[in-house]
Amino acid sequence: MKVNSIKLTNFRNHSKAEFGFDENISIIVGKNGSGKTNILEAIFLLTGNRSPWVKFDRDLISFGKQFCTVTSKIENEGDINDVEIQVLTSNINLNASSKKIKVNKVPKRSGVLKEYFSAILFTPRDIETITGTPSLRRKYIDSILQQSDTRYKKDLDTYTKAVKRRNKILEQISETGVGHNQLTFWTDKIVETGTYIQKVRQEYVAYLNKKIGTKVETHGNSLSIGYIKNEISTERLEKHKETEIFARTTLVGPHRDDYEIKIADRNISEFGSRGQQREAILAAKMCEIDFLEEKVHHKPTLLLDDVFSEFDDDHKAGIVKLTKEYQTIITCTEIPSFINTANIRVINL
Repeated sequence: MKVNSIKLTNFRNHSKAEFGFDENISIIVGKNGSGKTNILEAIFLLTGNRSPWVKFDRDLISFGKQFCTVTSKIENEGDINDVEIQVLTSNINLNASSKKIKVNKVPKRSGVLKEYFSAILFTPRDIETITGTPSLRRKYIDSILQQSDTRYKKDLDTYTKAVKRRNKILEQISETGVGHNQLTFWTDKIVETGTYIQKVRQEYVAYLNKKIGTKVETHGNSLSIGYIKNEISTERLEKHKETEIFARTTLVGPHRDDYEIKIADRNISEFGSRGQQREAILAAKMCEIDFLEEKVHHKPTLLLDDVFSEFDDDHKAGIVKLTKEYQTIITCTEIPSFINTANIRVINL
């Protein structure tokens, strides 16, 4: 599956723009602030994932506008599908928005998009997956699993909404003592969905641990992934019920999970060098490519956002080698000297 073209309307800093992509390599060249990353962001939305750059969909809309649209042509074994994503602000609350998705003009849910397109995003911010907060690590893993498992995406959406609702009930009980029956309903809901979420996460971590050590040279130090699971169950939630009422929030479940990457059995965020952290992220991304290809049975598109400055020559060569096997769209301020532009499409902004 490949993205042939994309058209943007009121999307971030693109009021109206259209771009076509090569089936192999395309390079988008422009100054910082010219909108290079926004193009990759729009393409990544076609996977059904949320943007990793904004907290709310409404922030995708150009300032002062009421909507934005991303329209694309996706090719799969000769078949062309028109995919459209539109985000609209609410007439009642301008801080709210809604998202509409169509494939060949037929309304669809976002979870269906994985059947049409998948992509893997490389950015300089990937290092924050290691050094940042647990929520960043969960978001990274979720972005992979939502592309590969329709039920995972559905259950994660349901779980997230149910936790918010349950927290409201906990606040109500804390203040008034009323709402225990409602709490039981939402507890059952998060146990049902949370159990599946943690099962799939556990399986993916096991997959990573089989693969990650083979992806990059770590100079004799073994790489591994640890899954710090805040296991969800009716029994644990009942045990922590009074504490949760006092805290007014849900303390048990996958929204409290974390992951750690280890090198030689030591947490790489604390004991690894910057270079080792970059190697670990690159290895995880390479595993992600393999995983998606196995799960969705087609090659994902690689989206490389100004990443070459982050790696030494050996790792740059490894990334360039990957681009020969997958459709790849690269952004940069200037074309790297080690890339031969003879057979690639260059888009100048």
